[in-house]
Amino acid sequence: MAHSLIDPELLPASEFNKIPDIHDQPFGLPPEIVTAIGEIFRKHNVHEKHYLQLLHRHYPMKEGCIAVTKAVDDTMSVTKLTPLNDVDVSELRGQLYFLNDAGKFQAYEYEYGSPVSFPEPFLEDLAGYITANGIKSQIALVSAPPGRKTYEWSIGSQATVTIHQERVEFSTKDDSPIRNIGYQFDDASIAEVTSTYVVHYAVHVYLHCYAKYHILEEEVFDFDKQDIGEHLKARGIILK
Repeated sequence: MAHSLIDPELLPASEFNKIPDIHDQPFGLPPEIVTAIGEIFRKHNVHEKHYLQLLHRHYPMKEGCIAVTKAVDDTMSVTKLTPLNDVDVSELRGQLYFLNDAGKFQAYEYEYGSPVSFPEPFLEDLAGYITANGIKSQIALVSAPPGRKTYEWSIGSQATVTIHQERVEFSTKDDSPIRNIGYQFDDASIAEVTSTYVVHYAVHVYLHCYAKYHILEEEVFDFDKQDIGEHLKARGIILK
């Protein structure tokens, strides 16, 4: 079923680059915003199907490219700048959505799989709240269901890796700057703020400050020639 509030067009690089850089975003969304949006998720019974994220990007997009996520295994995935010539567009679906200037939700990161459907009244209420509160630059909708807690690192200048909590070597990031960027909601009363909790973090690699958090010295990671899992083990980022 087509959605009147979903823009099906692939996001051009020029529009992707208007999304705020992660370093320019706050360290998490204000609690009152999370609570109010949680009410919308629960009202439409989508809190077990989708979740909320702080809108951000990690790198500038090049013309003729999009951000595509692929699983490395069941605990790790990589999102990277990918030329459209290397993508089967017909097999893509949106993974992360933002409210564009036309008032429609448009994907800005993609993955392979069958299209995900959102209830139209849910999209209407969410778009209305975002517009009324002037927070288009802060809110992203995640098409996937909430799951295990994850952490995210930048990989060079054109990719990120997301790793499930159980594989992360926590001792490597005791003083690393972390932003809370993902929130899911349970079945509790909408008035209970404690029913909201973080499910995804972004760990930012300041290459000029935190040497032990350097994942790569290279500008671009060669995924075709290097094993990302082995590389992360060698850097002390993952346990096994």
